[in-house]
Amino acid sequence: MFFLHVLNLQKKPAFIYKFSKLSKKKLFILIAWIFFKIFRKKKYYKKKKSIKMLLARYIRKLYLLIKFKHTIFFIKKIPTYLLEIINILNTPIIHKFLNPFSETTVEEPNVRKNIFNINYFIFFKNIDFSNNKTRQKGRIKRKVTRKMILENSIID
Repeated sequence: MFFLHVLNLQKKPAFIYKFSKLSKKKLFILIAWIFFKIFRKKKYYKKKKSIKMLLARYIRKLYLLIKFKHTIFFIKKIPTYLLEIINILNTPIIHKFLNPFSETTVEEPNVRKNIFNINYFIFFKNIDFSNNKTRQKGRIKRKVTRKMILENSIID
């Protein structure tokens, strides 16, 4: 069973889907505005690095509680701080936290081995940084082609 993680930290919320052959269910929706009400922060904190790292730590805790084994990341555009987010997802959590499902404290073992595997990174709508521009026609060639089209279009 795979869990698909649609990561888009630009404007829209991030989604985590539980994917199987029969159904595709939305398992979790992650929005940065959840933390704004808790910390009483303003709107301009949405683009700050600290909020994005906090969201990554939150996803890490969610992965531990639900016990993800394999994930596929669908990344829309190129989110800022992508490498830092992936590093935070792979680093163990130092402090203990409360499991809301079973009301027990969870302490992650301090093992260097990754608990979950990231199988694929699939990028959508990424930006091409190469100089593969199409050559534009000059002013004279545009005039000649326009005259040829006008002369060759014979009305019957």
